[in-house]
Amino acid sequence: MDLSKLRDRRTIQLRAGINITLVTGILSVLEILVGVLANSVTVFSDGMNSLSDCVSNLITVISTLLAGKAPDALHPYGYGRMEYISGLAVACIIAGSGFNLLYESILRVFTPAATEFSIRSSLILLSSVLAKAAISVILVVEGKHISSDDMVESGKESVLDVVQSAVALACILIYRFTGRNVDAYAGIIVSAMLLVTGIKLFKAAIDALIGMTGDSALARGIYTTVLSREEIHDAYHLVLHNYGPLNHVGSMDIVMDDRLSVTDAVEVIQRTRQAVWQKYGMLLSFEIHAMNTTDPEVIAAGELISSIAMSIPGTRAVHAFDYIKNRNVIFVTALVDFSISEYRPYRKELSEKINEHFPHTTVFIRVERFYE
Repeated sequence: MDLSKLRDRRTIQLRAGINITLVTGILSVLEILVGVLANSVTVFSDGMNSLSDCVSNLITVISTLLAGKAPDALHPYGYGRMEYISGLAVACIIAGSGFNLLYESILRVFTPAATEFSIRSSLILLSSVLAKAAISVILVVEGKHISSDDMVESGKESVLDVVQSAVALACILIYRFTGRNVDAYAGIIVSAMLLVTGIKLFKAAIDALIGMTGDSALARGIYTTVLSREEIHDAYHLVLHNYGPLNHVGSMDIVMDDRLSVTDAVEVIQRTRQAVWQKYGMLLSFEIHAMNTTDPEVIAAGELISSIAMSIPGTRAVHAFDYIKNRNVIFVTALVDFSISEYRPYRKELSEKINEHFPHTTVFIRVERFYE
């Protein structure tokens, strides 16, 4: 965990969150007032959406403060995942606003009510559009500055708030200049947009809490760093655990020359771990496997077994082969895709095929899931 980056990141998040909470709070009061005075469900709902944004940002600020707590005995990896929990709460608030607006808009379709126009109301809504556009830009710019995908996505999602305020303003102007009341129908469209946004944010928060495959670019970078060591012949099965933004720990299997001494192997591991830490700010642990690079018989056996394993549908790669001839023992790791749901039948099939070529040999097969 890179503590300095985390501190800088949270300082920027807190500053942005507090400022946006104040702005959206003021906007919500003004828009709700305009909505009541103009008798416009779209304007009123825009004010309620601004209020939900204010509450959402307040939740984000609180979660950022909690996420900044130092690790303790009960939570050794810190409180970084609080940000994902707050994301779940925000998603529920947005979706709830969407459902409420949809309900109110449908009622207005069947029981229409006249809206009222005033220059003051229009100016307030125009100010709301400009303020929300500024918020969107700030979130995207600051998010990119601190490498926060969440802030960048929030900035992009804030474009929806801009659209909603613009729609509310357009409804009032259309009624003023044409006499057509499209308030209820515009409300249905905006509610649909809110619901879609809420569902997307809910799914993203759930995915983050459950765990998903990691950043492929990050994984490729880690593999490149590890394999840059000439003593490491192969690397696979990278597993990263996310305990909040910029707080990752992980593990990886590596294959090294079996002629290396334990002391030399330990030095290689320590240097590799340090290189990964300096470049990516994460701590990796390694499981070491030995590789025979001098015995032609062992090398040929490895190539044969690799071709046998790859002939079985679902096999994506073969690693960590070792053949201890004087003890008639073979070790091999097979990486399989999601078409293979049960490892036991796969392991049995591969073992039997290997024993056809190497009878009276004990075969230890390790099966791991392959991730793109």
